[in-house]
Amino acid sequence: LDAGRRRNVPVAMCGEMAGNARLTRLLLGLGLTRFSLPPPAVLEVKGVIAGSDLKELGSRAEKVLECDDPAATADFVERLNKSSPSA
Repeated sequence: LDAGRRRNVPVAMCGEMAGNARLTRLLLGLGLTRFSLPPPAVLEVKGVIAGSDLKELGSRAEKVLECDDPAATADFVERLNKSSPSA
């Protein structure tokens, strides 16, 4: 995402991860703004995006990059989702 921004190249995510509403806030916080996802996931992901505070997510999401333990990463994602205004 950072490299794309530096070079003015759009970055998108396609597939299962993009369509996983549990990961939407994390991806938004890391700066992803283009999602390509399966049709059944559109409404749920769109709802998560609409109910998210991008400024707050951006200040918190990069902390996940410091996690080196899968359990800690999963816990971080859960806390990120629970702290959202729409959660």
